[in-house]
Amino acid sequence: MNFDYSINHDILGRLYIRLDARARRFIFRATEDGIRVTAPACSTERHVCEAVERLLPELTALKKKANERYKKRCIDASFVINTPDFKMKVVEGDVGLPRAEMKEGDILITCPPNTNYEDEHLQSWILSVVEKSLSTIAKWLFPLRMSELSARTGLQFSTLKIKKSHGRWGSCSINKGINLSLYLVLVPRHLQEYVMLHELCHTIELNHSARFWQLLDSFTEGKAQLLRKELKNYNTCIPNFSQTS
Repeated sequence: MNFDYSINHDILGRLYIRLDARARRFIFRATEDGIRVTAPACSTERHVCEAVERLLPELTALKKKANERYKKRCIDASFVINTPDFKMKVVEGDVGLPRAEMKEGDILITCPPNTNYEDEHLQSWILSVVEKSLSTIAKWLFPLRMSELSARTGLQFSTLKIKKSHGRWGSCSINKGINLSLYLVLVPRHLQEYVMLHELCHTIELNHSARFWQLLDSFTEGKAQLLRKELKNYNTCIPNFSQTS
């Protein structure tokens, strides 16, 4: 998601502010790297700061809860991702330095024996390998699926971009531009479709009104709210997709 500007708060950390002509009030959402603020288009930085100070106890609790939710364990030799669209695993082998390779369509990361998996540089490198791989798959896969769903529903979008967004699976602009998180590759395909349909419906209904949910229900056999609830079992924290082999 694109933001208009950001503010550094002494207690809450970085606040990312997006001005939205459709917003009628301030909406706060905590993610692993800060707090997202959706503000009415007429809001100034002073208005945002005043709202933050009024709600500081609630926002502090929200940030604490998000930190706990996004807390990541180390990606180590027990780490495996096994989904229909993406498979990878970390193993130890006879190598001098960690390396990544594509093997039969899967990502294999090999680390030397006695690797210190708590090393921040190693964790950053592994995560970058995963994210680059996810981005490559998403940029190939999602345009095809979005085009199919657009043709099926008759709902048109203007552009599709793949973002490394945390805490949000997708978004739709007033100009019908759709953004999808690269982490969406990791959720089941029926939930991928739900997110894509959700954003396509926003090309017609820009909010979450009753008409929006009725429209989305018409494309999901009346299961929009059930799918929304199921999607909450997933988030964009990579280790949450790990399975021990």
